[in-house]
Amino acid sequence: MSQGVWDNWFLMALLNPVAWAIGCLLDVFLIDRKIYRKPIEPIVVSGLFFYIPLVFTLCSSSLSAVETVGLGPDQLLSIPDQAVSTTVYKHESFSDVMVPETLQHTPLESSNAFSPTGVLFAVLAALLLIMHLYFYYKVLFVINDVCKLEAFNLLSVVLVPVMSILLFGERLAAIQYAAIVVATLGVSVLIHSHRGSERGKVVVYSSVSVLTVSLSMICLVQAHDQSQSDTVMAWYFLTFVIGGIVPLLVNMRLRIRVLVLLRVFIVLFFATEIIQIAALVASQRAIDLQGSASMVALVECALPLFVILFSAASLLIVRTFYKTRIGISNVLALQVAEIKDKSLSMLLIGLSIVITQI
Repeated sequence: MSQGVWDNWFLMALLNPVAWAIGCLLDVFLIDRKIYRKPIEPIVVSGLFFYIPLVFTLCSSSLSAVETVGLGPDQLLSIPDQAVSTTVYKHESFSDVMVPETLQHTPLESSNAFSPTGVLFAVLAALLLIMHLYFYYKVLFVINDVCKLEAFNLLSVVLVPVMSILLFGERLAAIQYAAIVVATLGVSVLIHSHRGSERGKVVVYSSVSVLTVSLSMICLVQAHDQSQSDTVMAWYFLTFVIGGIVPLLVNMRLRIRVLVLLRVFIVLFFATEIIQIAALVASQRAIDLQGSASMVALVECALPLFVILFSAASLLIVRTFYKTRIGISNVLALQVAEIKDKSLSMLLIGLSIVITQI
């Protein structure tokens, strides 16, 4: 990646939904081809691959500690404040938009700061994320329409500040009530567009998915408020890895099934996980460069749009050059179906997100 792209917050923020859109379509393909048969299987596979960011975090923390120990007192005093804030708390800019003032953290004065409370929140955030993914995949197993699901998940951008305020007993501003109303209209369009017999399940699973990912964000901010960033992320990733291993230990059939999948599709799984990890890195880099998560969040809300664009382009290629691949063609067509309802829903939910930033 060129230096110019790495230092451009907008391009890095744009890389996040682009990468996630590709990952989402790969998930749709894996589910449609019956490679994944149960919602727990992709979670276990992802958990096993989360050792990559875990090792990276541990190595980064160790290198930072070695470099810090090697500096003398005069050198430590000469470090710019900006460099210290970036190293000690890489997620400093995350909370100024996603949560209200009562939940905003302050950078830790010591890079060695450790808090059991911070670790607890980090573990809880990871567990909630695992629960979010479980219900996320349950929806995909019902409708396999990732565009509709990701549009629904945009509600988390609105719910995080609202839930944070409610948890701390504060009043909502009039503008926040307006955002809730507009977002509800957007979700109503999505619910109305799904006329299948499984509508009830889709609504329940999607609601739990959005609720758990919103709570996960809140817990992660609290974890960073209580402990040093590398410590928080290490426990966060470690919990996800353990979450992928435990089901394998208690369920022999699942263990055999996952081992078979890894042996046959290891390259595809590895590529998918690398894409998702790249999306996470791009998002964090964009926030670090921009200094505020508001604009980054707005750019990343383009995820459903990229899903539609990539699906439409892939559908055109398949129908032009691979006419016999009817199964793949049908899956891609599903992603661009009901385009008017999806577009209206994304417009309303996007408007609600913009309202929360006013």
